[in-house]
Amino acid sequence: MASPRHDVTDRLDVTVDPGAKVIAISDLHLPPERTTVSGRSCEILARRLAAEPTPLTVVLAGDIVEMLAYPGRAAADVLDAHDDLCRALALVTERGGQVIYNRRQPRRRPRLGPQGGHRGPRGDRGQAVPRRRPGAARR
Repeated sequence: MASPRHDVTDRLDVTVDPGAKVIAISDLHLPPERTTVSGRSCEILARRLAAEPTPLTVVLAGDIVEMLAYPGRAAADVLDAHDDLCRALALVTERGGQVIYNRRQPRRRPRLGPQGGHRGPRGDRGQAVPRRRPGAARR
């Protein structure tokens, strides 16, 4: 009989010292072959992580590698193509920090301001977005 407990928990308690920095990264969608955009993103992140003198907590909060658009390709291909970011993450742990990889996006995404990003159930300017019941007719 299968164990009633999950192998992976939905919640992870992480200890972060007072005053320590936490950097969360998500939605990079790194492809298996390095592009100008993915390369520049990794270079900027690698420099930022390497420049931090104190131990960091880095949270890779989902959608770091792009797998759906490249069926048949392995995550190793993505990591090999973006090895500068991998080296920077390894340096974080060598300096006493921690790297946490969450392979799933949270169920509820954070709302960002009118600059864009994930806006949630409010529109660009903060107005409520009308909701439609499933099966209801459009007006």
